[in-house]
Amino acid sequence: MINELLKNFSNEKPSNLLKTILNDTAKSLSKKFNRDIFIFIHEPQGI
Repeated sequence: MINELLKNFSNEKPSNLLKTILNDTAKSLSKKFNRDIFIFIHEPQGI
């Protein structure tokens, strides 16, 4: 589901695009709150 959504926004491999977006978001939040931020996504197999 996430892969299909990301395909609409970029020609880049969806997993790379998602990783870049999440890393940038975590860095921004880390600066704002002055602490480490970790973002996890779990996508069950078989979907």
